Amino acid sequence: MNHRKGSKYDPTKPQEPNNNGLSKYGDFGVINLQTTKNNPKSGRGDFKFCVVASGTDTKIVLDRFDFSIYDLDERKEQQGEGINEKLIIDTSQVASYVLSPDTEITLSCEDAFDPDIIDIPINTDNTCPNGYKTVFSSSTMGTGKDNPDKIADLNPTQINRSILFTFVDTSCFTFIYDHYCEIDDVNYKGNQNECKYSGGNVLFAGNSTKLCHTVPTDSPVVAPTESPVVDNKTDSPTVPPPPETDEPTPAPISTVCEDDVSLFSIIGATTVDIMDAVKIISYNSLTVEVGLYNAWTPGSDPPNTIGHIFYNYRESVFSTKCYEIQNVDPDDRYAAITIQCSSSLTPFAELEICVADPNGALDPIEDNAEIPECCQSTVASNTPTVCYTIVIHCERTCDESESTAIRSLRGS
Repeated sequence: MNHRKGSKYDPTKPQEPNNNGLSKYGDFGVINLQTTKNNPKSGRGDFKFCVVASGTDTKIVLDRFDFSIYDLDERKEQQGEGINEKLIIDTSQVASYVLSPDTEITLSCEDAFDPDIIDIPINTDNTCPNGYKTVFSSSTMGTGKDNPDKIADLNPTQINRSILFTFVDTSCFTFIYDHYCEIDDVNYKGNQNECKYSGGNVLFAGNSTKLCHTVPTDSPVVAPTESPVVDNKTDSPTVPPPPETDEPTPAPISTVCEDDVSLFSIIGATTVDIMDAVKIISYNSLTVEVGLYNAWTPGSDPPNTIGHIFYNYRESVFSTKCYEIQNVDPDDRYAAITIQCSSSLTPFAELEICVADPNGALDPIEDNAEIPECCQSTVASNTPTVCYTIVIHCERTCDESESTAIRSLRGS
């Protein structure tokens, strides 16, 4: 949280209007609110965000985008005496949301029609009952000095106080931000009677995997000019591929369910059996490990390599990676990666694969996709290219007997 010392609240004027807009380095949007004594709802605001065409008020629908909230923390020394923060949202608007595995944010459910009713615990699958909104609440004390400044320089503490939402086929969405003193809550049961009233900021940004913001949580930031690009036919790649252990990568699960790996979208014309291109090695509700295979030139004789395969995925909450493998042989497993899962009723992970090949494996006319800019591709612009967005479930979607039958029908 952040506020200007000495500012006085005037209910007839906006509070610190110069604090609204862009953050110091322009990475975050900022909305400033002031919580005042004897006005319990003064720090609560209802917000509607819409995507519009540049320079206009014309709303447009995007097929997918990310929206992130930062710095949900508290300013107090003991319960009841200082400012708390919470974000309340109807998650039916949201395709998925992601929290750090070590998040400091707590979840509960607020009655959508009467926020003064005591919040109820969230379900074990991180959903709220009908008629309730999801509440993301602060739990840890923070100061202005630990606020994030740059999207590419988040430390683990800042990530643990952040939320990443993904929206699909959306133009507008709404949420509530509440910057409040516990003692002003009608349900407060403590014994404090004083609060240090102050102002606070909502920090927000986007973090689309299409933009490939690479933000490692515990290692040096990878500059855009050092995007990981690998040629598996050389002994000295420019930047190493995902780290591998000394142990061999386990084989894929043999009884995967039919819907565990599915194609969300394709840009281009060349189809592929996604379950042959992406095979699950292991999964849980937090991450999924997959092997990636060249399924575009299977069993070709003579063997036809694929010129370039790019794979783009979320390694952790605010860290997306794009790697390139060149000259991939038929049926080769060119990578084994672990992808962060969403926090939703049915946790899933997203993976984008772009294939570019000048040697006849793709349609020279219809395969005209663009490789994500962050992949730092040097592929010629006229090279046939097709891109796939793939959804991978992080928990089995069928029982063991069903999955075995499905794989038998597929000839596995």
